Amino acid sequence: MDRHAFTPATPPQGLNGMSQQFHRYLRDNIIRFPENKPRPVHLNTWEGIYFNHDPEYIMRMADEAALAGRGALYHR
Repeated sequence: MDRHAFTPATPPQGLNGMSQQFHRYLRDNIIRFPENKPRPVHLNTWEGIYFNHDPEYIMRMADEAALAGRGALYHR
């Protein structure tokens, strides 16, 4: 059985500081995006549609997110 390593962090800044340390660790050690390529974009449909799962509307949202990503979402 495989399992992930557990990396505890308890900064004095509380949960926000712990979240920042966790994300920094992931970026520095786990997630490796090519430096010279755009980073992937995640479309959060939950906030946009909740349980109204209309495939045509979801595709429109994805198209609009892709257009927005060309200029805004790919910056580091």
